[in-house]
Amino acid sequence: MEIPYAEGINVESVSLYVGVNRTHFTKQFSKAYGITPVQYIQQLKMGEAKRLLAQTGYTLSEIASSIGFPDLFSFSKAFKKNMGVAPKQYRSQLISGQRESND
Repeated sequence: MEIPYAEGINVESVSLYVGVNRTHFTKQFSKAYGITPVQYIQQLKMGEAKRLLAQTGYTLSEIASSIGFPDLFSFSKAFKKNMGVAPKQYRSQLISGQRESND
């Protein structure tokens, strides 16, 4: 599930790929990993978003699109919910932290 998440991967397509129904897949995945497949996909997206915010100059809209969000609003909302800060603030904190460590 780690490779195509930005291309709109969802639980239904993964369960079809492995040949089981969605409910069974979700139960087994949750039992094995302690989180739902949806939560796992969200973690992957947020990890990639953090990396892109830290290591690139991509706009927030470009990042949102590259990790599979339909628009900047839904990406920003999900990022803030998961990380506790908006993506713009996250990037600003990284930049100011880098400046302080270079001083």
